[in-house]
Amino acid sequence: MKTKILALTSCLFILLNSCVSVKLVPDYSEAIETQIIETQKQNEKLYLELLEQPENKRTYTSFSKEYLEVESNINSILFQYQTREKNEDFVKMAKLLKDNFNQYKKEHKDKKTLSDSEISLYIAYINGFWQPLLTAEKALKNIKN
Repeated sequence: MKTKILALTSCLFILLNSCVSVKLVPDYSEAIETQIIETQKQNEKLYLELLEQPENKRTYTSFSKEYLEVESNINSILFQYQTREKNEDFVKMAKLLKDNFNQYKKEHKDKKTLSDSEISLYIAYINGFWQPLLTAEKALKNIKN
């Protein structure tokens, strides 16, 4: 009798466990992953193009169009994260990226030009914000599979 109750309880537990799942992370988005990769490339290209110019030609106004394009794409990523469920951590990471990109843009605007070392630091720092976004999105893909 005890064996039957134990078996029945086990079967009921397994059945209920397979029917109920709690999802704590957002769904993976291939479109967002692609946009992160493309915008990071665009961001890197902006800084590399700055390095190619003589320091006196590295004015903010000469590169304002490129800055606005990168900023627009970062805003798009942030917007997509804000509209996706269970995405609070991703929103925080995207806001940090946006805030720091805007800080570097403002510094360039205020200084008028940037030295090689400043640009190299900006590349290293900004990639420190891109990497967690991409890593997190790829982790969602692995969870999906």
